[in-house]
Amino acid sequence: MKKSYIHFVKEIYSYCDNNLGEEVLFPAFVNFWNEDNSVNKRDLVVLTSKILDKLVDKKILKIVEKKEPSVYAFYKILPHENLIRHNNYLIERKMKMLR
Repeated sequence: MKKSYIHFVKEIYSYCDNNLGEEVLFPAFVNFWNEDNSVNKRDLVVLTSKILDKLVDKKILKIVEKKEPSVYAFYKILPHENLIRHNNYLIERKMKMLR
């Protein structure tokens, strides 16, 4: 699960890095989970929500008012520093500390 989670977060970060200014519905992020089906849908939605909430707090995503009624949140990807590069730097630093 841990490896799948890391891959999932990287997919979301990569999408945000490559689609600045785009507006996206919540299910698009959930669909990045392409690993085995060991996680049920409810848990996957909660997991995705937590990741996106952190990105909203960091002002990387912004919740946008929807033109049509929908149960899903609508996000706009704001300009930001490259998440993948920044994330890889932190991972490398942690690995050096463990050695």
